[in-house]
Amino acid sequence: SIKNKYDEYFTNISKLEEKIVKGESDVKIAYLTFDDGPYDLTYQVLDTLKANDVKATFFVLGKTEVEDRYKRIVDEGHTLANHTFDHNIGTGLYRSVDSFIAEVKQLEDYLYDITGYRTTLVRFPGGSPTAGSLKDGIVNRLHEMGYKYVDWTSETGDGSSRKLAIKDTWQWYIDTTSGVDIV
Repeated sequence: SIKNKYDEYFTNISKLEEKIVKGESDVKIAYLTFDDGPYDLTYQVLDTLKANDVKATFFVLGKTEVEDRYKRIVDEGHTLANHTFDHNIGTGLYRSVDSFIAEVKQLEDYLYDITGYRTTLVRFPGGSPTAGSLKDGIVNRLHEMGYKYVDWTSETGDGSSRKLAIKDTWQWYIDTTSGVDIV
């Protein structure tokens, strides 16, 4: 089953990550992630990933009328992950631990109804520092629910309100990784 494949993958990748952190392996791992979707372009992204035999993680929101995209993400072996139902940073997501967890749970149930799959990964909208003093409480509750959270070590500026040229996207990536010890 898909769940068994995910469980096996995450068990193996966790073991490899531990070896890397301990300095017992010189293997490098890069995780390709997409946030805030699915979008109209998700079909093209999935086609490109499939053509190149690449897997990615999609940190999605609760969007209606795109159920087929959630299903395709899971069916093609990518990781479907939780980015909260609405991503409403400015209008209450970080009002309390409970408000954040309610959005996670709402999306979890929504995605399960569509795909039959429950994710164990969440990404904080805006990154975990956006949660401020609530971060530790949120992380504790997420762990109680069986979740792990994932931030990022670099970005390309794709969330910027301005359209970026390829060279600007590359520069944004370089700027966000400069001086960062990426493990």
